[in-house]
Amino acid sequence: MKRLGAILGAAVLGLGLVTACAAPDGSATGSAEHKSVGVALAAAPIAGPDPLFSQVSSRYRQDLALTLASLASVATAADTTRTALVNLGVDPKDISTYNYLSMSSSTANKVAYVLAHKTVVDQGSVYALVYVIVRPTLGGEWYSNFNIGQGTDHAGFAGAEAEVLRSLDAYMSAKKLTNTAENKIVITGHSRGAAVGNLLAADLTKSQRHAVKDNVYAYTFATPNTTKSAEAKNVAAYDNIFNFVRSNDFYTGMLADWGFGKYGVTLTNADPLDGDATVDGAVAAFGQLAPDVHAYYNTKYPTVFLGIKMTPATYFEQVAGAWSGNLMGMVAVNSLWNDPVYGAMTNFLLKDMNRTNHAMTTYYSWVESTPYAGFRQC
Repeated sequence: MKRLGAILGAAVLGLGLVTACAAPDGSATGSAEHKSVGVALAAAPIAGPDPLFSQVSSRYRQDLALTLASLASVATAADTTRTALVNLGVDPKDISTYNYLSMSSSTANKVAYVLAHKTVVDQGSVYALVYVIVRPTLGGEWYSNFNIGQGTDHAGFAGAEAEVLRSLDAYMSAKKLTNTAENKIVITGHSRGAAVGNLLAADLTKSQRHAVKDNVYAYTFATPNTTKSAEAKNVAAYDNIFNFVRSNDFYTGMLADWGFGKYGVTLTNADPLDGDATVDGAVAAFGQLAPDVHAYYNTKYPTVFLGIKMTPATYFEQVAGAWSGNLMGMVAVNSLWNDPVYGAMTNFLLKDMNRTNHAMTTYYSWVESTPYAGFRQC
């Protein structure tokens, strides 16, 4: 890595650079787009029974899906998330935000998220409705996205989920929400937030530590693959988790060939052939670079411009750097446009990839226009 840094430092002035706004989560440039989706939550505060949670969590509800899609959309900023929750009847004093003020250059396995709750009285029964809303990728979190690790769960997602779970445990204790039978928990997120939410929902469903399974609701959007656990194949055990995945979304299909999947019910395009040839080509290119996790971290390919050997893991570290605004990462990635090994992937990531396929606005419109029978389950 020292040699790579020296080479890139010498090359800085000689290249046109990809800009930080290339990150497909839209965190750098898409906040207004995300806010426009969340306008559905700008109504008067909701009081009394909440009909969205009147049925068991394994029963799909389009109105609930759209409400949580709106929350996932505004989660890019703490203030917009707080406003949305207040409009859903949550007292501001019961809203806690985490990591939104952290430096976006951090490469740790962290994520920003919001915990909140309100008390609901419904036909004489009283329960606490607890919200867990996880932000999509911002800045240095791209490094964690490509930190796959060699364990059962994706290391970057699992590390972030562990922190969210610890904070949730502390929040539930501090708010005295310790009666499992009187709690309902709802989890949502987009992209990285969806991945963390998927693992969190699985943990809470399995352990029932804060609510019984029928009262753990999870709707995640543009959900990456998160785990190789055999338990994830038991969809019935996690049928309270709904993951929305479009077949032309590159990020949601990565690692499937390594045996990674998701917990719960995955809802995708009705036509399994309704894909994207460019995306399929990129998936194939990734598979050639790294047919398995060992190759990802250990196979070194020569690079023409840089004159060094680079593993796929190191390559994606440079991609993460480029997307998070790191100058060295920008230089490294831009030097690989015509590289015999990394050129195809570089051209896809920087030029050919249609980022609209991954955008939360695309997912919101899709969920809004598609009845449950219109999805294909996998």
